[in-house]
Amino acid sequence: MNLMGQIIKHLKDRFYVPTVKNPTQLTYDIIRIIVAVLFGLLGFVLSRVVYFTEHPLLGVPYTGGILIGTLSFALIYYLTPYIVKAVGEGISYVFKTTIAETMGVYIDDITKSSANYIKNQKTSTPKISVTKTSPVLLDTSSVIDARICAILELGFIESEIILPQFVIDELHLISDSKSKIKRDKGRRGLNVLGEIKRVKGKNFKIYPTPKVKDVDAELIKLAKKLKARIATVDFNLFKVAVIKGVKVLNVNSLANALKTPLVPGDTLTVKLHKVGKEKNQAIGYLDDGTMIIVNNAKKFVKKVVNTEVTKILQTDAGQMIFCELKES
Repeated sequence: MNLMGQIIKHLKDRFYVPTVKNPTQLTYDIIRIIVAVLFGLLGFVLSRVVYFTEHPLLGVPYTGGILIGTLSFALIYYLTPYIVKAVGEGISYVFKTTIAETMGVYIDDITKSSANYIKNQKTSTPKISVTKTSPVLLDTSSVIDARICAILELGFIESEIILPQFVIDELHLISDSKSKIKRDKGRRGLNVLGEIKRVKGKNFKIYPTPKVKDVDAELIKLAKKLKARIATVDFNLFKVAVIKGVKVLNVNSLANALKTPLVPGDTLTVKLHKVGKEKNQAIGYLDDGTMIIVNNAKKFVKKVVNTEVTKILQTDAGQMIFCELKES
């Protein structure tokens, strides 16, 4: 009974009926059994035709044919998976060695063409280099002038702003001066420093330094040490720094470059403040500090007059505009 049970279990395991959840396996097994049965019948018929009809096995008709048919069935049934695998691998090999190689050449050509196109695109695209600009040192004159604050607030200088401690010390000294004019300038400079700190935030730093006697000389030394530029409106500092090989941001030059250019024949209305060096000349100033020299206007000092531009003299310190009086 145990032997019969094992045989039944074996047959059940080999010839199971799969559930609907595995329809592919069911189709495969049905085809496998049909092919095995056909080969079994073919073996039975061929064995009968070739040999066992005239020579029955053990003298019993059909015994040899049934044996050959059964062996053919079993052989094909058990060898089918290996046959299918071998055929599949053969087809795959043929595909890889013939069609795949042909397609591979085509794909390689496409890949190379794409790579060359991308390479050419990268080559033809200009590279944009981003460099960090050098920091800017503020001198006392640029802080008092106050225009530097507006320049920073508008974003024209994105570099780090460095203020040496000796510049702050000089501003304190000026703000404590006995002269009201100097005192007002010093206090305005301190107020401007507060605005610059607000505008630049983390990009504003105070550089600690000892007290010095010559602020301009120490400023140039510090600029060389930090590889920085100097922002100033001091004409003399500008000249010395250029000689020493230090880059300078001249606020006056920037302001002059942004001015609407005057030409001879333009009309200016200006208040005359003092007498000029030449005979009968009077001196006035525009709002930006540009000097206006008016001929034959000495008697109109402290008055507002209409003038006509006759000549413009451009200097490193700024413009000097010569005018003649117009009829008031």
